[in-house]
Parts: sequence; C-alpha cells; structure tokens
Amino acid sequence: MQKGDIAKLKLLLAGISARMTKNRDYFIRAVCTFTSGKKKFDAELSLDGQDWALRFQGSTSPTDVAAFCAFFASETEKFDESVLVYTERSAVVTLSATARGVQMKQAEREASDEEKANAANPLLDSGRQYLIRVDQAAALLREIGILTADGKLKNDMIRKYNQIDHYVELVAPMFEQDDSDEIVLLDCACGKSYLSFVMNYYLHEVLHRRCRVIGVDISRSMSSTRAVRWRSVSAIII
Repeated sequence: MQKGDIAKLKLLLAGISARMTKNRDYFIRAVCTFTSGKKKFDAELSLDGQDWALRFQGSTSPTDVAAFCAFFASETEKFDESVLVYTERSAVVTLSATARGVQMKQAEREASDEEKANAANPLLDSGRQYLIRVDQAAALLREIGILTADGKLKNDMIRKYNQIDHYVELVAPMFEQDDSDEIVLLDCACGKSYLSFVMNYYLHEVLHRRCRVIGVDISRSMSSTRAVRWRSVSAIII
C-alpha cells in the first residue's frame, strides 16, 4: 500500500473506532477477512457485556476498539486484500483495502430471518410500508410495551403500533424538509410519551438528525412513570 492509502485507511478506521465507541449498545459484530493469494484468514471482534474480545488464528484475546482498529491497520499491510465488515443494529459498514486503494461504503442492515419472523403478524397491514419497523426498532418497541420480551408484537398493541407509525407518516415530510441544526419537539399532554419516544427514534435513527424532546403533562403519576421510562429508552435511542 502507498503512504497515501495507509493514511486514508487510518483516518477511516479512526471514524469507525469513534462510531463503535458511541454506538456500543448497537454493536452486533465486526469481521475481518485478510487475503494473500488463494489463502484467506478471518478475524472477529465480539462484545460480551463490557468486554471486547478478538478471535484470530485459532486464539481469542481481550482487546478494545482502538486496539482492534490498530490490529486491522497493521495486518492490512501484510496482505493483498483486507476487508472489515462492521455491523450494528441498523447499518453495515464495509472497509476494504487493496493495491488499488482504500474504500468504505455503508448500507442498511437487512433483517435476519428471525427478526422477520418476529415482525410478521397476521393483524398487520401487509401492504403498508411501516416507517417504524419492528425488525429495526425492536429495542425501543420492547421498552414501551409494544413487543414481548422475545420480540413479537403483542396482539393487544397492534392498534397502538399502527397509530404511532401513522403519526410518524403524517409528520415525517415536515421534518424531512427542515434544515435546522437541531429539532425541538414539544409534546403537550404527553401522557406515557409513546409518540415522543417514537418520534425521537425516527429523527435520531432514521433521519440522523439532532433532536430534543420536551414532554408536558399535568398528571404527577404520569410524570414519574415517564421519567423512569425516559432513562430506560434514552440508553437505547440516544
């Protein structure tokens, strides 16, 4: 690799490192494939609770995000081709390095067969393109009581799920045309804040916009319930 490509690789890896650190709760896996001639060597980064581990050449060792990225950069210089595929909840980032240069691309993560199966429900509108998809927003929908613990839609929450998705569909065009640095939402008589949680998710995770939500309700019991739920949901979507 040329010096310029090595510098570019390290810059892109720094971005991936920052993303992996920020989106730790969304991490699924990071897989490396190193190719020399017809031989391929695989490595995988996994996360178990708070501990990162790197598996390479038959052994597993503790590591961290920065060390993993440094490992990929170091190994890349030894092989003809190196590919890093980083997967998080809603996206897949692929970084490749060859003698022709360094490239990175991002794509939306396709739901697994299990996630698709969990999202399937005969009471849903099969012809509707849901904006808040069960396979991608499972953590949020589970926290606000739309899904069961194993990720299936509760039959008695189908109406609520359709309601919140339709709400997002109605207001989404307004936000898509907005070019402000930060969107501030004021939800009056917010109750349990179902709609606020979902709009925060849509703006932050789908549109990738900075947002701040203010919920107002005169019920003290709702206020305490909402505060607890905000702390739980914020760990998922903020």
